[in-house]
Amino acid sequence: MSPILLHRFDKSIGETSVDVLVAFCSTAEVDVRALADEVEEEIARALAPDELLVLVRDSNFDQTLESISTSTQGEAVLERLSGRTRVELVSYDAAGSEVRREALRTGGTKSGVCIQEILRRGATSIFRRRGGFVEASRSYHFANPSGAHTDRFMRLSNILVRQAEIAFLAVALLRQLPKDARRAYIDTPALYPLVSAVNEQWRTLRDDGANIVADNFSSYFGFGEHRFTDIASSVAIISASSSGSLGRKLVARKGFDASRILHMLYLGPKDPGPGVAVDLRFDEKANPGGYPSERRTFDPEDCTLCREDSTPIALKGDQFDIAGPQHPPLVIVKKDAPPKLGTAMARLAGTGALRVSLGGRQFDVDPAALLTSTEYASRLDYSLARNVPAKVAAIVLVEDAAQPLVDRALAMLATAPPVLRRGDLAALATSGTTFTDPILVTSSVTGSGRLLLDVSRDLRNVAPRVPIIYLIGFAKVQDPARAEVLNRSLVQTDNPTKHVVEYADELLLPGNQTANPWRDELGFLERNSSRASPAEIVTRVARLRETSRPLTADLLLPDPAGQPLPLREGFVFWPQALTKRGIGTQADVFYTVASVLQQLRTAPASAGEQAIRTNWMQQTILSPENFGRFNDGIIQGCLLRAARPGELDYRDNSEASADVARLVRRILESADRPRGEAAAEFLIAIGTGRMKLCSGDRNMILAPLPGAPPLVASLLDMCRSEMARGSAMPASPRRRKRPAS
Repeated sequence: MSPILLHRFDKSIGETSVDVLVAFCSTAEVDVRALADEVEEEIARALAPDELLVLVRDSNFDQTLESISTSTQGEAVLERLSGRTRVELVSYDAAGSEVRREALRTGGTKSGVCIQEILRRGATSIFRRRGGFVEASRSYHFANPSGAHTDRFMRLSNILVRQAEIAFLAVALLRQLPKDARRAYIDTPALYPLVSAVNEQWRTLRDDGANIVADNFSSYFGFGEHRFTDIASSVAIISASSSGSLGRKLVARKGFDASRILHMLYLGPKDPGPGVAVDLRFDEKANPGGYPSERRTFDPEDCTLCREDSTPIALKGDQFDIAGPQHPPLVIVKKDAPPKLGTAMARLAGTGALRVSLGGRQFDVDPAALLTSTEYASRLDYSLARNVPAKVAAIVLVEDAAQPLVDRALAMLATAPPVLRRGDLAALATSGTTFTDPILVTSSVTGSGRLLLDVSRDLRNVAPRVPIIYLIGFAKVQDPARAEVLNRSLVQTDNPTKHVVEYADELLLPGNQTANPWRDELGFLERNSSRASPAEIVTRVARLRETSRPLTADLLLPDPAGQPLPLREGFVFWPQALTKRGIGTQADVFYTVASVLQQLRTAPASAGEQAIRTNWMQQTILSPENFGRFNDGIIQGCLLRAARPGELDYRDNSEASADVARLVRRILESADRPRGEAAAEFLIAIGTGRMKLCSGDRNMILAPLPGAPPLVASLLDMCRSEMARGSAMPASPRRRKRPAS
């Protein structure tokens, strides 16, 4: 477990955006090797920032300064960042306030970000990353201990995962603790680790031996019975609040001074004033990653959610425990598709541009193949004509695959400007070159946009006063909100008008970090196939071993007769004219299904809206009904492969598990007819563990099937072997209590 916590964000200074990387050292003695390793890994992953701030305790400031400057690892990192990144060592004291700041390298850009903003942004990032919210669904909402009904609540224990993160949150708490506090009355045992972390910080930052003893009063439930003593030298720490009602109750009924009421997390409609360690509210400048404070809160006697037939689930105990009701299994409908998905697929389907890779980048888009679409090429040319002036100073080639975009741009320009690569920009900056005419930046396919941000930073030096046009051939958007943040960063400038970002085409798609079902399939087949395996299995294994050749028309196993799974007319997410033409590949269908699922995963948190929610206690599963609604084998296979394993885990819902088992068994029994054409795909999903069922239901599916086609019979044997091995299918289901009807 690394003692270093990294947090990266963009800090706006006027119209300029500074890429800031904070490295927080959580232990008393800084581990320079761990610090260097973490920073090196971050640079390799996402390039060098404009500024690196190393945050340490003031008691170790001098030692850290010497260690970084003299150690081999520290010198290597500083040398690598030299000229591009400003590096500063920042220290804090026992009150969580900044004490000293010293520059180790003066390159890059100075953000001037203060420690209070660092703590607020960083803590908000931890809250978001660790899933600090528990959210309601259409069928239920929450009854807070205060009595109010709401559609979400904060749970501190969700975010207390790593030692370094807990220490970081403790520094935020230091800023609010009275110096003379010797006892902390806490509303939940989840605060014990934070109080312990505060004491550990004070041992090195204070010389008076100060220590806080924590005592849990169990929130609203233990409030009346708990005996509060020595209030004058105590502090009350409330884990999370949106109104401050519990704090006011402590003041009114227990005699606490308001200055001794602290809130670890706050997200409410009003300014909380002092006494808040982490303000989660959105602030365009100080906390752009924060949350809007508006939420649906109702009086229990006049609750809109209750009138909508949503069941109130009471939050019990000092950790807000609930029985764990789950979102109802989700049935995918036409309106769940991202806007304009159908029109995008009308341009892209059949071009061969949409491919699946068995390597690291699962969603592999071929930029050259995009241009075979007349409609796509027309959109690209229109974007060029609309956004690129007749004269530009230079064209920046972000990656070699963008050369076709450069060629089309050159054909439209009055003059032929130089074409620069990313590496050329740093050299131009060193030589003092600056441009006076617009710059065109071309990228073939982009995902996170980190390369574009790197180019943006480099262009600040050589093109500070000229318009920049970013032309991207295709954008793989993981989340519309994140894409909007990227766009805002790219267009920022202190010039009279903003820069331009133009996408010739885009699709909402999952990131590449999700498990690759084709690699899982290959492992399953290699573990269980034998010399007696049918020819389809042998051929399939050989194809999947060709990891350098993307999949387009051969994503799915064939039907039991050995024929590729076809797409029939009437695919709901495509225009009818497109399905009639019959030109779509299996990869095109897979991209479509994956885009619909990603739209559901990234839908804004709002009670009553259909969405896939995944957090510590909730997992939306896909309803078995989907496999009846989408009865083409190709769509069923793509749904099985595009869904995440948790979305196909039916072990906690015995009714849904049984429904899936009956459906899959009927498909296997019909394997010699069109109804059973996806039989092999369902068995692969079960064998690889992507689809999980209660053990009895799974065994029913895998029961002997006399007369089954060779491919199905072989896969059934493989699944039974895998089950016996225990590598993919747990033996017993995990039961979760069902909500009362």
